[in-house]
Amino acid sequence: MTTTTRDVPHRKVTALLTLVVPLLVLTAAILLVLSWRDELPAQVATHWGDDGVDQVGSLASMLVPFTIITVLFSLAMWALGTFAGQAAMTRRFVAGIAVWLAFFLGGMLVVTFDAQRGLTDAHDATGIGGGVAVSVLVACVAGIAAAVVVPRDPHRPARAAIPATTTTLPLDVDTRAAWVQQVRQGHAWLIVAGIVVAALGLGIATEWWIGLILAVGLVPLLTLLNGTVTVDKRGLTARTVFPWPRITVPLDEVENVGVVQVAPLSEFGGWGIRTALDGSIGMILRKGEAIEVRATGGRRIVVTVDDAATGAALLATLAGRGR
Repeated sequence: MTTTTRDVPHRKVTALLTLVVPLLVLTAAILLVLSWRDELPAQVATHWGDDGVDQVGSLASMLVPFTIITVLFSLAMWALGTFAGQAAMTRRFVAGIAVWLAFFLGGMLVVTFDAQRGLTDAHDATGIGGGVAVSVLVACVAGIAAAVVVPRDPHRPARAAIPATTTTLPLDVDTRAAWVQQVRQGHAWLIVAGIVVAALGLGIATEWWIGLILAVGLVPLLTLLNGTVTVDKRGLTARTVFPWPRITVPLDEVENVGVVQVAPLSEFGGWGIRTALDGSIGMILRKGEAIEVRATGGRRIVVTVDDAATGAALLATLAGRGR
């Protein structure tokens, strides 16, 4: 299937959310920690074990690695969003994850050193579990907020007709048609159940905040359970058990449609609502056949689903009307 020229919109917003915001957040956290320098032990606690502090080091031994990680990760997310962010979902992903990491690492710095203010021996520091849990939750809220404020894709109607070689259905022009298919991933229930048991077990056996963090991590995994793919007069819609995020492709933005075989790990790095390194987006719930849509602006959308050929043919048929 032929590709179209990539058109990456809203690059300034991408730079703001993947570079400026994360670096400002981390800088604010570092400046706050440095303002406490005279209140901290000569050797600060850098790690807690079951029995309390089990590693100490210099202040720089935490500040420098956290800074390097944030800078490099932010640059990577900026590059992905700038050069492969033709779809809004890709831009939302990079913005959300960059902001999440900065808030999490910044929060960890603040929590870690706030617990040591006024101490002469870092080993006397109390646990920071509550603060870690708060950092995770604040980071999640900030990351979601960053993803939400990313502008949607501009409306870009296709100018060319659907290629004559594309498979379509023999429907009359005035015939209404819709296609709805459920996608289920049976093995995902085992993963979710395992994490629930692990979260409860660790929360009871160790600290409550460990269980809470695992529970928060459970939410994205729920997207693996099942999804719904719809092709109708609006175009293509694909969503998981949650109403958001969802994939939508209006009919008038479809340039071509086909069926492909998908390998989730090698092509998309895993399962769920995904974005690939080339900017392709998709709802990837299993290996196998998928509807592949080429949309205006160089966007590529892939959705794994049974009977993909029928869904693709109907989408091509509906998209071709009136062109």
